[in-house]
Amino acid sequence: MVRIRDFHSRDREFNSPCPYLKLYNKEIIMDIPISAAKKIADDYDYDQVIIIGRKVNRNEHVTTYGVNKAHCSVAARIGDFIKNNVMKWKKEE
Repeated sequence: MVRIRDFHSRDREFNSPCPYLKLYNKEIIMDIPISAAKKIADDYDYDQVIIIGRKVNRNEHVTTYGVNKAHCSVAARIGDFIKNNVMKWKKEE
């Protein structure tokens, strides 16, 4: 069972074989896995990668990656800034 938060910030539960799959209005949506950000970092020699995915009127997703603990922390802070200040998501507690 995976607990998900959809675009309208309602929690739902959904049995999913994959942790990246979510259910939204009876449609399956997919978050961007960290492995995709890692592949970009490896392929293009970046220390930090921040990916923003949007399906207008359905959902938004932010994935971050850093090559080490320090870069991971910086990428996560950038991702949180984008989510909270640009995309206006509710802050996670």
